[in-house]
Amino acid sequence: MVNQQQVVEASAVIAVLGDVESYNKAEKIYGQAVEKGYMPVMLIAIGNAMKPGHPTTRLPIEDVAFFNELPSI
Repeated sequence: MVNQQQVVEASAVIAVLGDVESYNKAEKIYGQAVEKGYMPVMLIAIGNAMKPGHPTTRLPIEDVAFFNELPSI
């Protein structure tokens, strides 16, 4: 990696990628959050929690997270 030494030497690196077709799932994702009275967009908190977070609705992990692969289209 050229000019990316801080990435090479970092203890952790988070890559946030977006799904350009995510608007197709917006109602499924956000509708549940609105119905339950809360609405998370994207926040990434790192560290130890002082207290547990509130429950939330999410798509199944296999629908949104991939490790060393790209999702099939």
